[in-house]
Amino acid sequence: MTFKNSVRILSSNFSLCWKQLVWIVCASLVVIGFAFLVAMPVFDMLTENGFFVAAKDCFESIYAAPKNAVSNFVNLIDMLVSLISSGASKLWPNYLGVCLVVLVLGSIVRCLGLFATSAVLGERMASNAQIAYTNRMFSKLGRAISYSVAYICISIPFYAVVLGLVVAYVKIAKTAILAIVLLPVFSVLLYLVFSMKVTLFACMLPEMIDGTRNPFKAFANGIKVQRKRFWRTFSNAICVVLSVVFANLFLGIFTLGAGLLVTIPASSVFLAAFGLVSHYAATGKSFYVSDLVVVNLK
Repeated sequence: MTFKNSVRILSSNFSLCWKQLVWIVCASLVVIGFAFLVAMPVFDMLTENGFFVAAKDCFESIYAAPKNAVSNFVNLIDMLVSLISSGASKLWPNYLGVCLVVLVLGSIVRCLGLFATSAVLGERMASNAQIAYTNRMFSKLGRAISYSVAYICISIPFYAVVLGLVVAYVKIAKTAILAIVLLPVFSVLLYLVFSMKVTLFACMLPEMIDGTRNPFKAFANGIKVQRKRFWRTFSNAICVVLSVVFANLFLGIFTLGAGLLVTIPASSVFLAAFGLVSHYAATGKSFYVSDLVVVNLK
């Protein structure tokens, strides 16, 4: 029922996806802008070495000489890798800065949007109240920032496991046959890792929305609250992760990326709804799934 109720809440609050989309677009532009400023010396180095001229010629060859397009693209990638490697000794602060901006700042703005979305849904589920997205974004900004920092810190072990699995796959799958055979195995392991992450973080945001100011305490309380139904939440989290990945890949590929304008913000709303429903289910409280439908868990 947790998965089903999360879908129902997403559908009944779908207008929230458009507000989340606006936040994602604006926040992404800010992140890209900062990353561009940090990476300016890298772009200057690539320009001086003729990379962008080579890139222009490569894309023109798609129409002028399509038979050579693949080889030209491979040569362009080799050129990019070579230039980045050769400039690593001088430009490593810029490389590191870009990674930090994209990973850290990107994670922070994502968490801010997720916090605001969860706060709006929390009010809607608790009392069917209509709260403005921007109101929750700025009125709870301090708490949202503390959540973002804690989320990044607690997520480090999960990302380390993911990186380890990717490195292990690259080292083991040295032939085409091994790569094909091992891909499903490592994919399943990655799904399980992300599902476990979703499970452990599920009740953290609801705890903070309920008034717990310390994000690390909220994380611990969230695990404690759902300990009796942990594996049930985990099984639902697997379905959530598979649904999010499938929706983004399927619509992203078959709409040439246009569908991501819907699936990415909808994924955030869906994850927020899942966390709130999991918390309500663990605490046995009733909640609204739409204007006229109340789920009574008592």
